[in-house]
Amino acid sequence: MNDQEIYLLLKQAGNSLQAIFDYFKKKNKILFDSSTSWDSGTKTIKDISKYNLIQVDLDLGGVSGIAIRRSDTVFTGTVNANYPSWMGVTAFFMSLNGDSCKLDWGWVNVNTPGAPNKSYGIKRIIGIDPIIPDSLSNIIGGGTV
Repeated sequence: MNDQEIYLLLKQAGNSLQAIFDYFKKKNKILFDSSTSWDSGTKTIKDISKYNLIQVDLDLGGVSGIAIRRSDTVFTGTVNANYPSWMGVTAFFMSLNGDSCKLDWGWVNVNTPGAPNKSYGIKRIIGIDPIIPDSLSNIIGGGTV
């Protein structure tokens, strides 16, 4: 192996390591955090288009759920609220256009007396599973939906 081949091999290894570091820096990254809850309409959420799985925290103490990317333009998810006196479920649909997100959802009362019959807004979104870049898909597997 000559010097040029060794140089190219080391450069490729360095690029792969940098891509791996960049991928892991995106895991568990807060993408949206607001004191005002988001319960309808459209928001721009920087880098949300780079994730396959996100966590959403509601404006309802301690209640979180997961949304899965179903296509390049859609996240769907559910959140369950289980309290001693009542339970409820919300299902939501988030359509994407790049990092522009439109939120649609509904709250379902699970026939428990005292359960609120309303939607709770999203206070925080955390990027859990980033889309694996093509440069790493042959190393760590996965890819886009």
